[in-house]
Parts: sequence; structure tokens; C-alpha cells
Amino acid sequence: MGKRPSQSGMEQNRPGRTLKAASVLLLPLTGGRSYEGRFLRGLIWIHRRRFLLVMAISAAAAILEGATMGSMALTLEPMTGEVGSIDVSRLGWFGSLVLWFRDSLSLDGYFLAMVGITVLSQFLRCGATLLGKLLAVGLGTRIAADLKIGITHQLLCVSYREVSRYKTGDLALYMQHAQSASSMVDVLCTQLLLVFTLLGYAAIMLLFSWQMTLAVVVMLFFIAGITRYGFRRIKEYSKQNVIAVKRTNESVVEFMSGVRHIHTYGRERYVEAHIGRWIRDGMHSLRRSQSWLGSVPPTLQALLTLGVGVFLVTGYFLMLKGSDASVAKLLGFIAILYRIMPSVTRLNQGHATIVNLWPKLERVATLLRREGKEFLTRGRLPFRELRSEIVLDGVDLSYEPSGKGVLDGLTFTIRRGDTTALVGASGSGKTSTVNLLLRLYDPTGGDILIDGTPLRDLKIEDWRSYIGLVDQEPFIFNDTIRENIRFGRLDASDEEVFEAARAAAANGFIEGMPEGYETIIGERGAGLSGGQKQRIVIARALLRNPGFLILDEATSSLDSETESAVLKAVEKVRGDLTVLAIAHRLSTIRMADHIVVIDRGRVVEEGRHEVLLEGQGVYWSLWEAQQRD
Repeated sequence: MGKRPSQSGMEQNRPGRTLKAASVLLLPLTGGRSYEGRFLRGLIWIHRRRFLLVMAISAAAAILEGATMGSMALTLEPMTGEVGSIDVSRLGWFGSLVLWFRDSLSLDGYFLAMVGITVLSQFLRCGATLLGKLLAVGLGTRIAADLKIGITHQLLCVSYREVSRYKTGDLALYMQHAQSASSMVDVLCTQLLLVFTLLGYAAIMLLFSWQMTLAVVVMLFFIAGITRYGFRRIKEYSKQNVIAVKRTNESVVEFMSGVRHIHTYGRERYVEAHIGRWIRDGMHSLRRSQSWLGSVPPTLQALLTLGVGVFLVTGYFLMLKGSDASVAKLLGFIAILYRIMPSVTRLNQGHATIVNLWPKLERVATLLRREGKEFLTRGRLPFRELRSEIVLDGVDLSYEPSGKGVLDGLTFTIRRGDTTALVGASGSGKTSTVNLLLRLYDPTGGDILIDGTPLRDLKIEDWRSYIGLVDQEPFIFNDTIRENIRFGRLDASDEEVFEAARAAAANGFIEGMPEGYETIIGERGAGLSGGQKQRIVIARALLRNPGFLILDEATSSLDSETESAVLKAVEKVRGDLTVLAIAHRLSTIRMADHIVVIDRGRVVEEGRHEVLLEGQGVYWSLWEAQQRD
């Protein structure tokens, strides 16, 4: 396993001292001490200043809400003739202000003062809530961007072996999950506001009656116990839905990539049934999770309404029949209860939303987790150019740790300025050798030496910038022909692009396209023939002006005339260029300086074309078979 690159800030950040004071609130709201919970708090820690500002504003909004409800209860005193029935001596400076109003103002003046404080507190609370919401939305969008950048960074930093295990459709889904996971932060900020608000309500209720406050707490724990089962079901069905959507995405991408073969073999019904099965599974799980999610509000409303009835009876006997009787207190308490009802409902709805989104966060967190993943070794030694030779010294390669090796002690030399050809039957290990030279994989045994230095010690960016590759499966971007060729060297001028196209015998068909070099090719080069795509990729490689050119079945899609033109073009620009050519058609490599014949991952013959024919070995057998064909 390669050395891991430095952390990008996704996983190494953990809430520090600043957030420890809020851990009592954050832990239950963010998944506790699970890995996903720590991951979510790590995202928050990156933007801790903004998050702490949201928390401070939420606390201020909660205090103002408490002040609103408290002053509203105080407005009832002059209306019921019970001025002084509510003890405000424990309210600090606010209590002192109320006592001054009671002593200094008339009954009407005291009433108007309390109404003014109530209205002002509510206006300020609305402003604070709006500001907190805007900051929370901004925080969520920043975290969404961080997650998407982090996913891209992770996929580019892990080894090719690691990233090739993911399916294309699944990778596209991760970006959607990142957006959904970031929505949890917005919900979390709303949850914090509601928690602070409920704490403010609790403080006011304690001022009125500790017995009634205790009853409220008991009721809330009772509601939490009932809804907990529903939340488990929501999470279970949401996870099933995420899996079904993942499989649907993968199947659609896979089948659409092979739509030509699907029609050729008449498998439309089979594909429709296969994809339809996953769509139906996703529909059923989504319907179940949404049904449970939708049952939360009415269930809570029913339970809270029942609770209000119990409180009225309890308040009647505790307050109006007790020594501390006060209509103002009871009415104020009922007003707070009706304010609590929607807050508790929203708190539970928010929790249900977090539970519903949690499986998506789990998938993103698992992708970004570094444990158990293989990362590229970037190398530390600079590389400029090949001076002498590339030596494969007893190289072994297995794609899986316990799998069978595809290369077994492979040993041969590629000399600077020579054209070395690698031939062999299908499955002999030719493409695997190219993968090693490109540093897509590292040998599981032996070594690759560049002028005596192990390849894994060279800076990977320097080495890959020295290589030009023409693959047997040319990849074309959904962009103009000009930009597809320029991908080989991003700073190339238009004239250099044209020259590379002429060298690859591509200029003729390009100028015959509707918009020439500005023609949009389409996804995966859908509007081009195999030979045309191959010539564009050859032009891309030639534009790179590489020192080491790898031709992996580079002319397999070309007719003989075009192949000859391309090979002549390569020969013309070759100069000191080192070339490794892999070809199924042996006629294309007969002029190579050195031919290496491999079989089952080992070198069985090597030499020039004429020498190998005289030996009448494996190469001679392959040549004779092709001549007969």
C-alpha cells in the first residue's frame, strides 16, 4: 500500500476546545460517537467560526423568545388584577426593570410597557432567526462544495487499483449524496435553534411552576420513546432506498454503454426487467420511509394535544386550587405550551429528516475514509529525461492480493531511442506491462528501473508528463475535436494542434466535418468511427511531444493505408523518441529495433524480426498463423 498524501481537511479535523462546551447538544444531534457522527462534526469544525456564529444567534433568538413569552405572561397580570403574582426577582436586570415599571407606572402604563417589550422581543427574535437561517444555508452550501471537492480529490489520490473497484454510475451518485448530506447541516442548525428555544421555554416555565415543568419533561420523554421506533424504521427503509437507487444508477449506465449489443442480441425485455426490478425496490422502500416520515407530525400533534389536556387538569389543581393560585400564570403556561407544540413537532421532524439523510452521509463518509484504502506513492526524486534505459527486472504483478499473478519474473530492457515491440497471445501480460510502466500499478515483486532508479521513487507527475500513450480503447471527451487533441498539451497553440492532426493523418476527415475542428464529437466519440477516434488520440499523443511513446494496439482500428501513413508520421517525428509498441498485427512491428515475446507473464524470446523467424519458436508460430490468415 502506498504512502498516503497529506490530509485535505476532510477527516483530520475534529471539534476542539471551542465546541466541547456544546458537545452535550452536538453529540445526540450528530450521530453520537459513531464514525459518521465524528465525520459530520469534522465538517462543522472546518467552518467552526460560522457555525459558532449560528449557535450564538440561535441562543440569542431563544432568549428573545423566552423574553417574549415571559413579558406576554406579565401583560396578563393587570388584565386579571394580579399584578405581582409572578415572581420576577430571579430574572436579573430584566426582573429589576419589571419591578421598576410596577412601582413607577400606573396600571395602564405597566400594561403598555409589557406589551411594548413583548412586541419588541418578538421583532428582534424574528430578525435573529432570519439571520441564523441565512448563515445556516450559506454554511450548508460551503460544506456541499467541500464534500464534492473532497470526493474528487479522494478519487484522484487513491491508486488506480482502488478507484477501478467503483462503478461509473455509483461514482456519479456520490455527488448527489454529498448535496443531500450537506442538507443535514442546515437541519442541524434549525435543531439547535429549537433546542435553545425549548430551554428558554423551560426557564420561563420553571419561573411559573416546577411541578408543571416536570410534567412537561416527562411528557417529552414519553413522546421521544414512542417516536424512536418510527425513526428506526425510517432509517432502515432509507438505507434500502439508497442501495436500490445505487443499483439502478449502475445498471442504467452499464446497459446504456452497451445499448448497441442489447439491440443486437434482442435483450431489450431482459434489460427492462432487470432495471425495473431495482426501480420497484427503490419505489417500495421510498414509499415506506416517506410514509413513516409523514406519520411523525400527526402522531406528535395527537400526543401533544393529549398532553395539553392533562396539563390543564394538572394546572387547575396545582395552581388554581393551591396557595400559589394565579390565572396569569396558568394562562401564560398554556400559551407557552401552545408555542412548545410546533417546536417539538419541528424538532422531531428535523430528527426524522436527519435519520432519512443519514444513509447518504454514511456512503460519503465511507468513500472519504482513508483507512483500508491504497493511495498513490507520489515519489520524491525529480525526473527530466531518459538517459540510457528502462529495465524490467524480475517483475511480478497480481491484481488481487490472493489472486493468480499475471506477470511472473518479467525481465527485459527498453533502450533509449529504440523501438521495442512487445508481442504475445491474448492474456499473455502485454497490457499489464503497460499498466506498470504508466504507474497505474506497482509491481508486487521485482522492480522497474529508470536509468538505475526505481520507478516508484520518481515523482509521478514528472514521469507521466514524459510519456505519451495511444491506447487500444481510445477515450474521447464530449467536447470539440480541437480540445480533444489539445488535452495532450493544454498550452498548445492552434497551429500545433493542426500539425499534430496532420501527423496522425486526421486532418482530412476533420476538415470534412460540419464545423471542422470546432465540431462537438459527442459522448465517447459517438459521431466518429473507430479509426477516426484512434487518429484523434494519436494526434493527442504526438502533440504532447513525449520522450517515451507507448503504442498499445494503436493502429488496431485503422485500415492498412491509414496505418502506414500514421506509422510513417511517427517515424518522422521520432528522432530520439523511445517507443514501446504493442501490436496484434505483427506486420506493424517487423522493423522494430527489438522484439520481446512474452507468454503467461514471462519472456520466452527476444531479438529482431529476422532472428526470431529463424528460431522458429513462439514468434515464428504467431507470424505463420497471421500470414495464413
